[in-house]
Amino acid sequence: QMQFVLSLLQTRELHILQISDLHGWIGGHRHEEYYGDLSNAQSYADRVRQNMSQHQDSDFLFIDGGDSCEGTGFSDKTSPRCSQVLETLGKMSLNATTIGNHDLGDANTVQFILQNASRIFGDRMLTTNIFYNDKPINNQYKYVTLKNGLRVLMFGFLYTSDNNYHGAVVKPQVEVINSPEIQNVIEQYAKQTDVVLLDLHIASREKEANETYFEFRKQFAKYNYQVPILVMTAHSHQTHTYDCFDSNSIMDPNCYNTEAGCYGRNLLHNVITLDTIEVTNGEEKFTGTVVKSKFTFPSKNIELSYFKNGVDIGMAARTNISVDQFDTESGNEMRHRVKQMEIDLNLSTKIGYSKYQYAKRGLLTEPNSMNRIWIYSVFPNVIYQENQPNEQFVVANSGSIRDHMFEGVVVNDDVNTIMPFPNALFVYRNLEGQNLWCILDNLNGYVAKGQLPRYMYPKKPVNNQMYDMITDDYNAARIAGQFEKCINNTEIPTLEEYIPKINHLKKTDDALKYYVETYMKDDDMFAEIVEARVDDIVLGVSITMAVLSGLLILIHLITSWE
Repeated sequence: QMQFVLSLLQTRELHILQISDLHGWIGGHRHEEYYGDLSNAQSYADRVRQNMSQHQDSDFLFIDGGDSCEGTGFSDKTSPRCSQVLETLGKMSLNATTIGNHDLGDANTVQFILQNASRIFGDRMLTTNIFYNDKPINNQYKYVTLKNGLRVLMFGFLYTSDNNYHGAVVKPQVEVINSPEIQNVIEQYAKQTDVVLLDLHIASREKEANETYFEFRKQFAKYNYQVPILVMTAHSHQTHTYDCFDSNSIMDPNCYNTEAGCYGRNLLHNVITLDTIEVTNGEEKFTGTVVKSKFTFPSKNIELSYFKNGVDIGMAARTNISVDQFDTESGNEMRHRVKQMEIDLNLSTKIGYSKYQYAKRGLLTEPNSMNRIWIYSVFPNVIYQENQPNEQFVVANSGSIRDHMFEGVVVNDDVNTIMPFPNALFVYRNLEGQNLWCILDNLNGYVAKGQLPRYMYPKKPVNNQMYDMITDDYNAARIAGQFEKCINNTEIPTLEEYIPKINHLKKTDDALKYYVETYMKDDDMFAEIVEARVDDIVLGVSITMAVLSGLLILIHLITSWE
C-alpha cells in the first residue's frame, strides 16, 4: 500500500486535446457541413495555447491516436498512399501521435513511414511496441517538461493482431514494457514524472488497454508512487471518458481513460487538475503529483458553434472569440493546403447522381441499404462473370462499406469514403452448397435479428449445387481458416485471382466507381431498378399481380354467370 506524505506545494492544470482515427478526413464533411475540418482543430489548439500563455500554472498537450490512413481520397488517392495526410498532420502542433492498424495496411505506406516519420514528426511519433526489422519504427517514448513545470512521460502502443502489416511487427505491450529498453526509461524517469500519458491505438474497453495501464501502475508501484496515468485510447470510433479501475476492480482516482471518436468529427478537451505531493519510498523522498479533479468540456465535436439548451458551447465560444475571428494563421495555412490537395486529386469532380440516401449499416433486406447495392447490384452488373458452369457467389465483409451514399450529386471522394479499400478480387472455385453454407455459418456465428452480420452474401447456398465464392484479398485468409471444418482435405480449393465481367475492374473501389458512373446518372431511369430498391420493385410486382389476378377472377365470374 502506498504511503504518501502530503505536502501541498502547488496546484497545476493540464488541458489535453485529443483526436484519433482521422482516416483521411482532413477536409471536413461535404454532406455534414456543420462539422469543421482539421484546420479548425489546429486553430482551436492555437487559441488554447494563447489562453494557457496567460496562466502560469496551466498548460496543454495535443494528442492524436493514430489511424490517419484509409478513408478518403486525401489518404487513398495519393502516392504513396496516405503520404500527404501524414505530411499534413506533421504540420499540426501535436505533442504526440502513434500508429494505427490502418496506417500499416499498405506496403508503400509502411515504407513511407519508415523513411519519413522522423522527418515529419521528429520525436512526436511514438511507436513503443511497433517494430520493423526488430527496431522501433520511431521513438519509443517522449519526456517533456511543460511550461507549468509538469513533467510528462509518454508512450505509444498499437494492439496486437494477426493482420499483415507488410514487415511491421506489433509486440505484446506487457512484454515491451518489461524489455530492457523501457525498463531503463522507467528507471531513469520514475522519480521525475508527474504524469504518464499512454497514447494507445487500442479501444478504451479492450483487454490490452487495461493490461497496459495495469503494467505501468505495477512498474511505478516499485517506487511507492501512484503516478497519474492518462489512458488515451482509439480504434473503436467512439467518444468516451471513463474512470479507470485497477487490477483489483477498485476505482483508481489517479487515472483517466478517454477516447476521441473518429473521421475528423470529434475533438475531446479534458482538463486534469493536479496537486504536487512529496512521495516517500523507504529512505528516499521525491516530488510527484496526485489528481485533484477531472473535467471534460460538454461539446466533443469539431464545430465552431454548437448550441445546447440555447447556449453556445462550440469551439469559438469556449475561447471567447467570435466565429468569424476564430481561425488562426496556422489554421488558415492548413485549410489552403487541404483545399489545394482536393483540387489536385479531383476529389470534387461529379461522377453520378443518387436518387436516394443509402445507409452504410443497412441490412440486405432494407431498400435503403448501401450493402444491398453492393451485393445485389454492383456484383451482378459489373463483376460476376457470365456463362460460368458454377453460380457466382460474393462473400463480402460488411465493414468494407465505411460511409453512407447521400442523396444527390456523387463526386469522386464520395466513392472513396464509401469504399476506401482498394482490395483485389479473388475466387475459391467449385464449392458445394452445403460446404459453402458451413463456411458462412462458421464465419458469422449467431446473428441476432436486425443485426448486420460480419460477412454478407446474396442468399443461402443450395445443397449439392456448385458455386464460385468471390471475395477479396483482405478477407480470403479469414475465409480459408474455415475450410478444414467444412471441406474434405482432397476438395479444398485454391485461391485464384478473379477477372470480373468488366475485366479492368480488379479492385473493389474501382468497381464501385464504375458502377456509379455507368448506372447512377441524373436522367437514367434504369438506375432506379439497378440501385437495388428491390423491395419497392417486388411490392410493385405483387400489387400488379394481385390486380391481374382480381381481373381474371372477375372475368371468370362474369363468363360463368353468362
